[in-house]
Amino acid sequence: VMSQNYIINHYDDITKFANVIETRINDDYSMKKALDENNLNLNLAKKHNVNYILIDDEYNVNIDL
Repeated sequence: VMSQNYIINHYDDITKFANVIETRINDDYSMKKALDENNLNLNLAKKHNVNYILIDDEYNVNIDL
């Protein structure tokens, strides 16, 4: 999950690499939509006590499986 600060400061990067993880059919992914969807995902993770990684400063995540 990305912080609001991260989305605002890296919105251009987020949209630039949008198709790396998922293929978007249309490109109506506005900053408002990014912030709203991310906020929803964060609230759902907290509500359901799901582990999540908060990306706030830089996107550099290592996941050990």
